[in-house]
Amino acid sequence: MNVTARKTAARIGSDFVSGLLAHMGISARVKAKETAEGTVTIALDGDDEAFDRLERDRDLQAAVAQLAGQATSQALDARVRVYLDFGDETPERGAREAFLGDMAAELAALVARSGRRAVIEGLDSAERRLVHTALMDHGDVKTHSEGGESNRYLLVQPRA
Repeated sequence: MNVTARKTAARIGSDFVSGLLAHMGISARVKAKETAEGTVTIALDGDDEAFDRLERDRDLQAAVAQLAGQATSQALDARVRVYLDFGDETPERGAREAFLGDMAAELAALVARSGRRAVIEGLDSAERRLVHTALMDHGDVKTHSEGGESNRYLLVQPRA
């Protein structure tokens, strides 16, 4: 009898991130856990110069998390959100993320009621991704980003 163990989202996500970082020449300890259905948090720790660059580059972090989420989702044929945790959760960062989540919900309600689109400027890629993720399952609105690299903005629009 051939029994194949089903890999968990946490295992798939951590294996993907470990492999990707190794390919990039970044040495890191990777530990993942499923924090909610469809959500994986991957804790990263390292002490070399390449890891320090990753830890400072929020755009690179967002790209790694997005790729890990896509790879994990594809492997499981289900939507999985992946978040990277560098152990640097500060009260300010947590408050900013909570503010962005609340703002996204309020803006979505306004767009749904008015039928008019809204523009959010001044967000870095990680913050834009947070808003996209917060609203991706919203039935009345959709989001996308536009603009050049240094002038990107996020649009929240009614679903047609």
